[in-house]
Amino acid sequence: MVLKRHKKVTYEKFIEEHSFHVALDGAGGAPRVRAVCVEERAMIMDYTGMSYDQYLRRCSPREQFHSLLKVAEALSALHLKNVIHNDLKENNITITFPEGKPVLHIIDYGLATKSGVTVNHGQHRKGWMAPELYTGGFTSPASDTYSFGKLVYGVARRLPETPTKNCLNEVVAMTIIGVPLRRPLAEVISHMYAFLPQAN
Repeated sequence: MVLKRHKKVTYEKFIEEHSFHVALDGAGGAPRVRAVCVEERAMIMDYTGMSYDQYLRRCSPREQFHSLLKVAEALSALHLKNVIHNDLKENNITITFPEGKPVLHIIDYGLATKSGVTVNHGQHRKGWMAPELYTGGFTSPASDTYSFGKLVYGVARRLPETPTKNCLNEVVAMTIIGVPLRRPLAEVISHMYAFLPQAN
């Protein structure tokens, strides 16, 4: 278990984040909440392992490719629960190894919304967030898919020139585009599964 304190958030935001954890109930590897202290704005949650960036530094290109595929599947599981993460990046992903097999966890739901919520971050642009979130657009699975593409780009640029890197660059081209309707996560997952036997 871990203790997560929310010192700089409003009571309403704390309750909202807790509600997303309850709704997900572990989907996408989201940590389950075991206890809540409203007065202290704190939650005791499942421990979800090492940070994803630590894992990426010590594993092979094939393992990196496989882990990205698992992140995409975890993200899809969130969307099936009508939860849009809105802040997907390396340090909001962790990994555990039950029975020796890696399991990816998407964590930190402080910016999460349901699909279709209007968001406008204005001038405070963050490179991993979809462009529509800075222009009063709607949150959607496509906005998370854009962030996934940025995550893939960060991994791919550190890999040597191999077919695996080429495949990841294709994933980037499918996801980091301006038109949300042209970012289908299901097609990305299918594309990555088709390439998986060749990943090296």
